Amino acid sequence: MAAACGSTLRCWPSFRCLRRTRPRFLVASFRHNLTRATPRRCGGWRLREEAAIRAERQEGPRGASAVAGWRGRLGDLGGAFGDLGTLLPFAAGAIALGLCHPFGLLVATGLGYLLVAAVYRLPVSVQPMKAIGAIALTSATDPETLAASGLIVGTVVAAVGLFRAVERAARLVPRSLIHGLQGGLALALGLAALRMIAAEPWVGFACALVAGAALLRAAPLAPLLVLLAGAAFAWPGGVAAPAAFDPGLALPLLPEPAHLLAALPELVLAQLPLTVTNAILLTAILAGQYFPDRGRRVTIRRLSATTGLMNLVAAPLGGLPLCHGAGGLAAHVRFGARGWLAPAAIGLLLLAAGLFAAEAAGRALLALPMAAVGVLLLAAALELLPVAAFRQARPSCRPVILVTALVTVAFDPLLGLAAGTAAETLRWAFLRRRERPRG
Repeated sequence: MAAACGSTLRCWPSFRCLRRTRPRFLVASFRHNLTRATPRRCGGWRLREEAAIRAERQEGPRGASAVAGWRGRLGDLGGAFGDLGTLLPFAAGAIALGLCHPFGLLVATGLGYLLVAAVYRLPVSVQPMKAIGAIALTSATDPETLAASGLIVGTVVAAVGLFRAVERAARLVPRSLIHGLQGGLALALGLAALRMIAAEPWVGFACALVAGAALLRAAPLAPLLVLLAGAAFAWPGGVAAPAAFDPGLALPLLPEPAHLLAALPELVLAQLPLTVTNAILLTAILAGQYFPDRGRRVTIRRLSATTGLMNLVAAPLGGLPLCHGAGGLAAHVRFGARGWLAPAAIGLLLLAAGLFAAEAAGRALLALPMAAVGVLLLAAALELLPVAAFRQARPSCRPVILVTALVTVAFDPLLGLAAGTAAETLRWAFLRRRERPRG
């Protein structure tokens, strides 16, 4: 029996394995055999202590594991607020201009985060569509046209994601283009953050010091500390009165055909390239880099489906058009988010605020200093920069990364992708010509 088991103590509760062993194994080998044991069956029983000892060896003592577990939960709670640097500026502007209802904006975003927590179980971001938001805040757009743009983009992205051709095309995109698009987006977010900080430089500088100290010490709830610091530093100088907004916007918003036709050339065509490249393609790739095993849930088809579903809910509620984003994922991860708890926490908070205190939450958003929000956005931009990938890239790939990033910053991701493709084609032709034997 002892030869069959390969261990002196792997049967429980009988000790038949010990009957043909030497007495010295009774004491000396008891702990040794348990630590060497692999979880196999012997006589229909499985030693529970083996699994406990093996887990202790891999994860450390139970006290340290419990401390790490609590720190991980606090990190998730802190990382839940990491992407507020993208959400708050667009939300405050849309509420101030009367384009969105605070109830619909908060409820739709909260439901989107809860959907992310259930589908991906990872801190995938839910954020406003940047191109649509920027155009809507700087032009004479009405709420119905804004809702129509979200419906169109969501429907198109969901339909495109059903086809395998999108995934196949994504696999053909070279890594140099991906890193260039990622770098361009990081630079664009960084420039936007610096503009927000420059509006209130002293508040921004103080919040930057708080954020740097919190990140260096790996302090949990770092984004909340930054926002509280911004509110505290802005308070002595006085906070501007929030602009008036119309909380009585009629819901649900049902766009008419005229609104759909107006949204197509003004908003949709500018947003679609950014959604496909940043919200779908880059988010799937970045999730695989951050979470090699669990990131397999974040696929192009699922991202397309959840984007469409979020906008089908947000448009009638009067919320902003929503999507995912690589920068938002980097922001959540940078501030400690690692699992489903982060999107679930921020989703429940936004949902509760929208259901029970929509008007008060809207006025609080308008009173929040944008410099503090800019600091969060700057931290997300620094996290998104592909510095390590640029260093490890081949020398011939670095010009492609730079060209793609610069064109993305100067124009948009679609032109950045086109410029990067042209640069990659020239690189490939140059290498082929140099390797061709002379003769």
